[in-house]
Amino acid sequence: MILKPEYFATNETVELAYNLIGKYLVRNINNQISKYMITEVEAYHGISDKASHARFGKTPRNSLMFAEFGYCYVYLCYGIHWLLNIVTGQKDFPAAILIRGVNNVYGPGKVSKLLQIDNSYNGKHLDINNKIWVEDLGIKITNIEKLPRIGINYAQEYKDKLWRFRYIDTKSKTRNNF
Repeated sequence: MILKPEYFATNETVELAYNLIGKYLVRNINNQISKYMITEVEAYHGISDKASHARFGKTPRNSLMFAEFGYCYVYLCYGIHWLLNIVTGQKDFPAAILIRGVNNVYGPGKVSKLLQIDNSYNGKHLDINNKIWVEDLGIKITNIEKLPRIGINYAQEYKDKLWRFRYIDTKSKTRNNF
């Protein structure tokens, strides 16, 4: 079942991030459909979240975080990697979920490279017409780790919040720390 943008309308960004584990990010690249199980995400929730791009208010870079739910928020990290986020919540409340891992590919830059995501996806709705969407195939994932987010030591009391979620493949004992 294709998840419509309204699925991302909740202001419960952390809970939504947790529930994205096991859903599938789908890409149509040159009329080839590829489905990737979402295996790692991080939640960013509101202006008070000291790790969020929105912590200093609305800027040209982060304005999509203040948009309505269901948009792709893509930005360049370290001048090298495009990173894909899904905007959640209601208009004017900045929240997004960073896609950190799919299948056995971990690291948000590697994910965007695999999915061929660049700045041209910034501001696009998750939609078949935009060649990127999320599907729920009915797979129930129960082995999910709750972890601190990565690379946010500057974020004061927010740096230790367990707002990163990662699927643990119990068959292969996969635990990546990227």
